Amino acid sequence: MNEKSIEELLRDFPVVVQFPVAWGEMDALGHVNNIVYFRYFESARVAYLTKINFIDPEANDGIAAILASTQCDFRKALAYPDTVSIGARVVEIGSDRFAMEYRLVSQGLQKIAAEGKGVVVAYNYRDKHKVELPEAIRKNIKEIEMLGPTIRFRIEVPVSVPVAEANELKNALQAHVEVRQAEAEALKLNLSLILEILATVASVIQAVDIIIGWIDRFKDKKLKAEEVTIVNARDERLDLQNATREQLMALLQKK
Repeated sequence: MNEKSIEELLRDFPVVVQFPVAWGEMDALGHVNNIVYFRYFESARVAYLTKINFIDPEANDGIAAILASTQCDFRKALAYPDTVSIGARVVEIGSDRFAMEYRLVSQGLQKIAAEGKGVVVAYNYRDKHKVELPEAIRKNIKEIEMLGPTIRFRIEVPVSVPVAEANELKNALQAHVEVRQAEAEALKLNLSLILEILATVASVIQAVDIIIGWIDRFKDKKLKAEEVTIVNARDERLDLQNATREQLMALLQKK
């Protein structure tokens, strides 16, 4: 089984911070003390809150974030010297709060060292009580997380497909869905292109229409697309040469 890179381990985290492990963070047992992991999570959380403009009460009529709970699952012991990358994301939004997840990855170990969760509540610092989550903050979270039902899939393009044709598909998709090009993995699998897609339920319909249109134009140019493959979250595959719109939608809606 191939080891995942740090980039792959943190791919689903829109905010990532990085810190060197300090000598003074270790305890008498020779590893980074447990409490330090929570400080790493805090740094990632603050970076996330800053990005969604929810860190300064004065910027939101006295309303900002307050931590309600936090937890950590320790996976690997850290030690000096090392550098850690910590990702933060929101996985659920409530009426007055949102749930976060953290992932801490050791660059030295190339593995996940810890994973955590937290609950952040909207709090009025002037009146000293919790309040409804401001709509502007809710919108900011959704913009960076694409929260709501999401669909992940990938398109694998073989080296036989001309680069211009592959880029045409990539550029068309980028206007409607989140597209990431996995270059290193494509080279490893002897493919010219791997497009990893994250789409909302609404935008995946547009994505499917783009893919079908691209295949039809591909055929009109007398090019073969039987080796262009779409792969869903279950790792189920479908060759695009003769795929119908209904088959594509059925494949992508499986979770």
